[in-house]
Amino acid sequence: MSFAACCAGHGRAHPGALRVLAAMLCVPLLASDVAAQTAAPAQPAPSVLSPGERTLEAVVTAALSQHPLVEAARARVDAASGERLSAGTFPNPVGTFWVENAGFPGQTLPVGLSRETSTYVTLPVEPFFQRSPRVRAADEGVKAAEVAIATARRAVALAAARAFFRVALAQASVEAARGNQTALESLASFSQSRVREGAMPEVDLMRVQVELDRAAAGVALADAELARGRAELRSFLAGGGGQSGALDALRVTVPAGPAPRSALVPLSEFLAQATSSRPELLFARA
Repeated sequence: MSFAACCAGHGRAHPGALRVLAAMLCVPLLASDVAAQTAAPAQPAPSVLSPGERTLEAVVTAALSQHPLVEAARARVDAASGERLSAGTFPNPVGTFWVENAGFPGQTLPVGLSRETSTYVTLPVEPFFQRSPRVRAADEGVKAAEVAIATARRAVALAAARAFFRVALAQASVEAARGNQTALESLASFSQSRVREGAMPEVDLMRVQVELDRAAAGVALADAELARGRAELRSFLAGGGGQSGALDALRVTVPAGPAPRSALVPLSEFLAQATSSRPELLFARA
């Protein structure tokens, strides 16, 4: 069911849905801002929100704090740091104690044989030549792992923002569909009264009832889409308070103000900044 079909009964788009659609156009910008811990859009105060409501900032913060992709990236940094420590460590010397012509325990040596004993220590010289390139490679591996965290955080923030606005749009669609159904129920009741009084043909009442049935189906489809969106959003809130309460109680609150916009920089400056700070390029260089 399209969003336009849900709003057909009103003759105009639902105001909340229009606000959601406008905000969805800025999903990458909002996610990037929250992931970088920059200024976030105006959000309702926590005391105003109901227990099941979530703001965009709260959703992205919860996702970045416990999402498996981010945790895996952090674990790779720890592993790379361990490899760096191993690469810079010198090997231990190897001590050897050697005995020749020794008798078996409890037996004496044959006449004319004497026991020979030797002791020596071995220190590999290979690490002295290979330590420097190994350390350098391990340092670059640590840099690559650290950059991978930024890439994972960005991907998780974008996915969480999309899930947030999917739920927001589904909520607006459900409200519009239910409003359409309520209006048609009133129209059906009024038409039924006119049919009883003989002021309206019964065929017109049948048309209204058909539209009412369509509106009921539209509400059911909108509810199903909202449930799917909530289930997707719930995965980003696991471990951060998202598992408490019923799934039906999960709601999102769209910022009331306009979406933040960044001033455009000159193209040359933008390209220079992208080539020097994009995580993909930093990872490839490392």
